[in-house]
Amino acid sequence: MSESNLNHKIDVLLGFAHKARKLITGNTATEVSLRRGRLRVVVLASDASRWTVQKFARLAARNNVPAFVYGTKADFARLLGKGPVSVLGIETATFSKPLVDFLSRAPGVQRPEVVQIRKRRTESRRKTAKAKPVPPKQEEQTDYVPRNPHRRTASATARRSRRR
Repeated sequence: MSESNLNHKIDVLLGFAHKARKLITGNTATEVSLRRGRLRVVVLASDASRWTVQKFARLAARNNVPAFVYGTKADFARLLGKGPVSVLGIETATFSKPLVDFLSRAPGVQRPEVVQIRKRRTESRRKTAKAKPVPPKQEEQTDYVPRNPHRRTASATARRSRRR
């Protein structure tokens, strides 16, 4: 099959999944569905941020879900009739099996690499001199008595009497 024919079939399949309400769009909704184990395929936009691609590639690999980089945010927006979307997820095997087949054969479609991103060291893990112990606070003597939260105030009583 030619490249344009495969791309057309992928677009049609994504459109059908959207019409059948089996396509999850957006970062948050896709992440929640992926964490709950509902997704069968994740499709990422090629112009999505590196952080987004890495995040969803890791989540997909952890849940044994295939992930592909295909199209752009503008392509997804045109296809779905929405604003720019960088992540799509398919929920059912009915749409996911042919989509995985087409995406794996289409030229220019990539599988994102799962790269472990190092987290920044926090202050508590850095090797620094031990902090001096803080002396305990001395309690101040005050005549303050905390207000009873269940006691009716004058304004609440006045409002109540106005209603009657």
